[in-house]
Amino acid sequence: LDLCSAPGGKTSLIAELLGENGALCASDINMKRLKKVSDVVARMKLANVFTLVCNGLNLPFIGQFDKILLDVPCSGTGVIHRNPDIKMFKSSDDIKEIVNLQKELLDSVAPFVVPNGILVYSTCSLEIEENQMQIKEFITRHPEFYVEHPINLIKNSFIDNDGFLFISPHEHKMDAMFAARLRKKSY
Repeated sequence: LDLCSAPGGKTSLIAELLGENGALCASDINMKRLKKVSDVVARMKLANVFTLVCNGLNLPFIGQFDKILLDVPCSGTGVIHRNPDIKMFKSSDDIKEIVNLQKELLDSVAPFVVPNGILVYSTCSLEIEENQMQIKEFITRHPEFYVEHPINLIKNSFIDNDGFLFISPHEHKMDAMFAARLRKKSY
């Protein structure tokens, strides 16, 4: 499941990596944004992607997924150089609302991860409230998940001491990115 999938770049990469060995449900709350995903999928002739308009806070699924990508709406503070208006239009109250939405989305998808499955949470934000704190609080609420260090998946220079992917514009000379790879315990 690729929740909040628009505009479709990550969706198409995941679909290519899956090939004929799996199917991907790409969903978004906005029909116009999901149309962008459908256009990318059609242009790339990816037959293993199914799109679905749905609200991530009220998922319509019955089963569970082996892997879920939750690339949440965020403040975008990691891409201010491309969108300088962000700093003029994002207040501390806006960030609090975004953090709350992220929390709700995380809590909403948690039951849909199979035991021993993977949940990847990502943002393009520099804000600790949207990133490290969000994941640490999620694990407190959902002790069935733990941070799985992405050894051999990502260069160690991009991994912080807590096992999170953290790309800093100042250190890495590219857009900011945060991601946490969370594994659900199989008990």
